[in-house]
Amino acid sequence: MTETNNQQSRPFSFMKFIAPYITAPALLASFALLASCSAEGFPTDPLLDQPSDQAWLAEGEESPEALESSEAISYMDEESEFGQSELALSAACGGDDTNMLSAGLAVAIGTEVGRWDVSTDFTVVNGKLELSATGKLRCGSTGANCPKTTALLRMQDDASSAIPNHSPSGYRSKLTGWYNTQKTALTNKVNELLNVDEGVYRIRSLLSGKYVVPAGGSSSSGVSLQQSDQYSGTTAAQWKIHLRGTQRQLKNVKSGLCMDLQSNVNGQTNIVQRACNGSSTQDFRIGQLNASEFTLRSRHNLAFQPQNGSTGNNVNIVQNTVKGTTPEKFAIEKYGSGPHRDFLETITAVYSLKVAHTGMAMAVQSNSTSDGVAVLQQPYVATDDRFHWYVTQLGSYTFPNGHVQNTYQMMNRATGKCLDAVSSRLTQRTCNTGYTQRFSYVPTGNLRQVLYDYNGKTIDVQYGSTANGAPVVEGPSNTWQMYNMWTMDPLIAIEPHRLTLSHTTNDGPCGKYYWYNIKQPNGSSLRNPGSSWVQLIFAGGKQSAGGKDVNPHIAQRVSGDLVAIDPVYGLDGSGSTSTGSCTASCVSVSTKSIAGACCSCNGSNKKFSRTTWNPNTYMCK
Repeated sequence: MTETNNQQSRPFSFMKFIAPYITAPALLASFALLASCSAEGFPTDPLLDQPSDQAWLAEGEESPEALESSEAISYMDEESEFGQSELALSAACGGDDTNMLSAGLAVAIGTEVGRWDVSTDFTVVNGKLELSATGKLRCGSTGANCPKTTALLRMQDDASSAIPNHSPSGYRSKLTGWYNTQKTALTNKVNELLNVDEGVYRIRSLLSGKYVVPAGGSSSSGVSLQQSDQYSGTTAAQWKIHLRGTQRQLKNVKSGLCMDLQSNVNGQTNIVQRACNGSSTQDFRIGQLNASEFTLRSRHNLAFQPQNGSTGNNVNIVQNTVKGTTPEKFAIEKYGSGPHRDFLETITAVYSLKVAHTGMAMAVQSNSTSDGVAVLQQPYVATDDRFHWYVTQLGSYTFPNGHVQNTYQMMNRATGKCLDAVSSRLTQRTCNTGYTQRFSYVPTGNLRQVLYDYNGKTIDVQYGSTANGAPVVEGPSNTWQMYNMWTMDPLIAIEPHRLTLSHTTNDGPCGKYYWYNIKQPNGSSLRNPGSSWVQLIFAGGKQSAGGKDVNPHIAQRVSGDLVAIDPVYGLDGSGSTSTGSCTASCVSVSTKSIAGACCSCNGSNKKFSRTTWNPNTYMCK
């Protein structure tokens, strides 16, 4: 849900002017963002349209933000606040207005849209950053529900070149460039999470009780794999499993060679070991049949099994037709004390889910944020976020029936609502941590997943229908069918979040820090709030976890469930000229008319006038 400020009638001012009081020649080209004055006569916070922390202090009261915050907020008295307007700008935060506007846009988006998910809510159109179809669902088709965000986007237009010292082309170039960098980073992150060593295991046939090893414990290339009870205590029976996307490569610890198909055929053939080369014949899939029963499949969706279903020693392991019988069942046992990643884990990311029997995808019926909207199968459209789901790990959970399972939540990327099984027909509802929104995933071994709800029932397309628009429902049983097997294609790695403005502090390197509560949409804490840096690349944030912000006005900080950025440009002054009668600003964004109000731009007193390119933007002229 979009969190909005309850004082939107007050002006949102982005000040950009050459400070008339700065005497150092090196700083004459710098600009400052100062707070304007509210109708009550107090300094207002230019990014929030509300009285600043200092205003509440001047009234002799503690600010509401201070009462809500667990952070110590520093205040300056009114006299020292006004005195700052005569100080030089920080060289680290100087330059043209593009950095300031970009960081200010991040604050506007955080406050009005309620999240920094620009890869979802924005897109590039004709060389400019604009609201996407999903963004318009939150901000309205014209952006009217996000007036400050919309006004700042319109400063990319050439018409805004009338603003002194402003370069629309430079501004839009930064926004689109950083936006594309962020999309690339999110794509790379999912690839990174899906390319990891998962630990060392032993593979034991449940038919014979014997382990899979190279024949005779050999280290030679081309040797067939066999089941044997003679090498179970040696490294010949140990396999390092490496996740590569949605498939796995298995390397023998003794030989250093990888499992491979003897022949790349869609039929029975031996499994051998060869030098690891990344070929498709070395890509295998793991499926879970029961709690401790697994199946191993090749790229041809044929199952590993002892040849002819034998229980004897030194019998070759082959791929053969899937029948679901005991010869196809294996135990995969952790070995050693090293780290073992759960190779049944579904990583937190955005996915599309396509059902096996039709190839159609799970989608919310309409672009509605209302509770109770149906979920159904439709032909997949890559540009439509109704087909995209944030899958988030919620951890182990004990359901009302006593079943304990690792659970996941699915939030629709377009509507921001979560998949819910409160009735037999699945719908979207406001995200919560209750059991009706917790699902589990079981890989089948054919690159598909079977989804289960809290009743232990599969998530099916109703009656196995092939119709466009057939509803997604709780299945009548828990048997695997093609209409409850879903291909989950990961798109980007990202944990969904919700932002709620908390408070401001005066300790930013360029000015104020704006602190937001950052939580999962269901209200739970994020698994890693610090990873939110990747969400701020679009505004010039750092491009790696240990990097430095490209835009000094971001300066992200994280404290528990709080995250802050520092968008204020230059000084946190009062916004008044030396006479205290005019707002020192060349441009101001306000949802309340300030036409005719006194302003000072580049040292000259003028009046604000509404611009022709945006009804909420006023220029001092």
